[in-house]
Amino acid sequence: MTVPPPVPELFGKPRRLPSEPVERLARLAWERAPNLCAPARGCANYHRVWGALRALDLGGVAPAGEGLYRYGLAPLREQAGSRVLISGGADAGLLALATECFAGAGQRPTFVFADICATPCALAREYATHAGLDLEIVQGDIRTIETAPVHAILAHSFLQFVGAEGWGAMAANWVRLLAPGGRIILTNKLNREPAERRAPGDPARREARARRLAPLARDLLGLDDEGEEAFVAAASNYAITAPGPRASEAGVRSLLSSLGLSVELVAYDVQHRAPGPTTAREPSSDPLRAGIIARKP
Repeated sequence: MTVPPPVPELFGKPRRLPSEPVERLARLAWERAPNLCAPARGCANYHRVWGALRALDLGGVAPAGEGLYRYGLAPLREQAGSRVLISGGADAGLLALATECFAGAGQRPTFVFADICATPCALAREYATHAGLDLEIVQGDIRTIETAPVHAILAHSFLQFVGAEGWGAMAANWVRLLAPGGRIILTNKLNREPAERRAPGDPARREARARRLAPLARDLLGLDDEGEEAFVAAASNYAITAPGPRASEAGVRSLLSSLGLSVELVAYDVQHRAPGPTTAREPSSDPLRAGIIARKP
């Protein structure tokens, strides 16, 4: 079994990436999501405001877990002809993080960006043009998409968007798409106990944040009074998944092992908990962000 590096190296404090034009992509998402997102999926608000929330409320930092992806992708830095699949994304953040993992490398892979929605696909395409990437876009359900074999699959906070009923089909398709020796590199919040359920978001708290950020969004997105109110409405109601069961470590291990994968690493981010309201749950049961690496024989 691979010996994991210390946890702080896997989960350092997220940083802003020099290669990602966060504000420009946020404006693009705001403008295009209403036309690109399919109404039936209910993701337009989410995709429309997420980039602005990243820019204004999170400082434009990349998704958490840079060290995890660096560690998992290190074997590909000198491998010619490698392919890396980004499995879902709210925007181009994970693609930018993966690109950063190959900075200064002898080889840079072909990236494949897969998502069911046209909005993040458009953002990924825009980022690829900006960064000069060799990028393949696959718009479709991750449970059934087709592409040439890949050497790594990256996912970030993605399980909740598939739903527990879809985890098996998603993981099975990941395994099918992986080349022998390929790795799945995943970070997601996991429950300590399988029976726990996700707590619903607080609408009043979301609206208060939206109104606090609205004047800044006015400048970032070029909004008039009507646009500012549209931002508040979208940012107050952008959740696209209903509360449901979170994955647990035991469940993820069992699923990946049942598909013939070797689980090489499971590590938790115990130093950088995301800020949020206190809950009645015991600390021992509080979900933590985990990094998972599994390899196909």
